[in-house]
Amino acid sequence: MRFNFMKIGTVCSALSFWIGGATPAVSVEFELKGYDTYPSGLIPVYPSDRQCPQLSSLYASWEDVDGSRREKRHVGVDGGDFGDEILAPADGTLIAIWKRNRDLGGDWSILITHSPDDLNIKNKGFVYYSEFDHLRFEQLSHLNLNQHISRGQRIAFVDRPGGNPAYLPEVHWEVYEVPETDKDALVWKVEEKGDVVWWNYSARLIDPLYFMPRKKKKDGHSLAHITPYSKDQNYSSFAGFTYILGCR
Repeated sequence: MRFNFMKIGTVCSALSFWIGGATPAVSVEFELKGYDTYPSGLIPVYPSDRQCPQLSSLYASWEDVDGSRREKRHVGVDGGDFGDEILAPADGTLIAIWKRNRDLGGDWSILITHSPDDLNIKNKGFVYYSEFDHLRFEQLSHLNLNQHISRGQRIAFVDRPGGNPAYLPEVHWEVYEVPETDKDALVWKVEEKGDVVWWNYSARLIDPLYFMPRKKKKDGHSLAHITPYSKDQNYSSFAGFTYILGCR
């Protein structure tokens, strides 16, 4: 069963109905999403002529946004201040909207798929997933499944995980590379704690900063230049991702 014909207002009940008929999965295989996560060595560099909310926890980092140590390496990047705009990093198609029942408190997530043409890259044979977490349901009413998403389109606003005041604000962004032949091979299961989780067995986690302009440093590290989205800019030949947070 796929989500193509569900509107956001019916996602929760329809998803619950579908998963209720499936066999709950042991969560071990889902833990593998972060198992082989290694540092990329990429360091974000922000433009000097713009004020951009910064990333507060990078890919494969052990440090959380509040400075505490994580239990495992970070599988994405976190960033933003409360109320910052979250922008689509490239054109794509919205393929899933779902609620996460976390220890942090319940919040919502979306999944966007990007083709090589969406990203203006030559890496044919693959598509890319962007997952955004810690979103508020009431901010997603303008989104529908199978909807075309445009680069720079506002998705939502940065909030606290689960809306919980005990946590610092952040949006979490993960990126996966998936063979084009498996781009629709999503499996939805329920973890032991009742959390709804997607899985694509061909998906490979990558650092989102790989898709930003890079420059090699002499010390072996690479700089990933953050490119803010601008409504006045033509992106027909821009390769990769623009920044997911609104800059001023």
